[in-house]
Amino acid sequence: PTQPSGQHSFLSGVVNNPRPSWLEYFGLPDDLSEWTLDDLRGSVASLVSAGGVAAEQAPPRSTDGATAGGEITLADFNTYLSRVGEPYLFLVANRPAAPVKAEANGGGAHGAPAIDADVDAQFAAIPEVLFREDFDLTHPDTFHTFCPSEQSHSAMLMVEKLGNHLDQVELKLLGEVSERADGFFEALVSYDALAKEVAGGVATIAAMRQRLRLLERNLVEKSAVLPRLARRRANGEALLEKLRLVHAVWRTQPTIQQLLTAGDFPNALELIASSQNLMATDLAGVSALRDVHRSLAETKVLIEQTMHANLLKVALGYDPRGPRPPSPPEVLASELDFRLAPLAAGLLRLRALHEPLLTLQEALKKDVRSVAK
Repeated sequence: PTQPSGQHSFLSGVVNNPRPSWLEYFGLPDDLSEWTLDDLRGSVASLVSAGGVAAEQAPPRSTDGATAGGEITLADFNTYLSRVGEPYLFLVANRPAAPVKAEANGGGAHGAPAIDADVDAQFAAIPEVLFREDFDLTHPDTFHTFCPSEQSHSAMLMVEKLGNHLDQVELKLLGEVSERADGFFEALVSYDALAKEVAGGVATIAAMRQRLRLLERNLVEKSAVLPRLARRRANGEALLEKLRLVHAVWRTQPTIQQLLTAGDFPNALELIASSQNLMATDLAGVSALRDVHRSLAETKVLIEQTMHANLLKVALGYDPRGPRPPSPPEVLASELDFRLAPLAAGLLRLRALHEPLLTLQEALKKDVRSVAK
């Protein structure tokens, strides 16, 4: 028979080899899980027939325990038992102790605490390194910690220990879940109730929003249309009035030129003053009338200079800017008043009548001196 050390090495090699399975190790077919009862009967019949043929062809056994005639005895299984028995005894010797079971009915009132205490004790026996987040059995140092290379049977023992630890952890988790099962169910019931309440609240809020939109559309928006239209009408009327004033100021330009051509300086000054007053008050800030304002100011200065020169010319009877005539023309007093009155009124309106009067006084003084000489 094979030595124990050789059996351990062979068993370790079989466990660590990913290709052969336990069915192949024990000489069983790979599709054993798919066999039916007829397949099993056929296999047994073939084995029995093969054994009978081999027994007929084999020489008779000696009297040291073997029987003749093809009968199967325990001695025929000695080779198989010697090959399988040693690993089985090793696994049985290294199998961890099973947890203490409670009574058949669940341990009564004290069964659960006893099981919990036993599970806690076994749970504490699990190495702490297995609970770390960075635990990785594929790491060489971690693997050699649980499976030293100098022990040939350590692979099978490591599998058994890790499986035992996993069973203890699962048992602990099942205990915790069973203890908190009522809390879980209550939480689920509360969650369902809260979900229904939230859904009802959402539906109520949606209905309220819809009603608010209808109220806003029917009451607020329709009521706000009238003030909006009234304000728009007022703005339109104000704009129309502004446009009328701008048009009136714009149309005064050719009228002023016609009055200047006709010599009606007072009316021309009246139009200029009214236009400037409108642009300073009602049309203030209208940038389109900037050129008109400048043109009116220039026209006003030109009218003042023209009336100044015409007043001196009418009063003296000649143009003071030209040569003095030997004898001034004779003019009737009524004609003189007719020609001087508009000029004086225009200069008085401009508050510039004193300048031509002073100039007229100086010119008359010169004329008197010249006559005295």
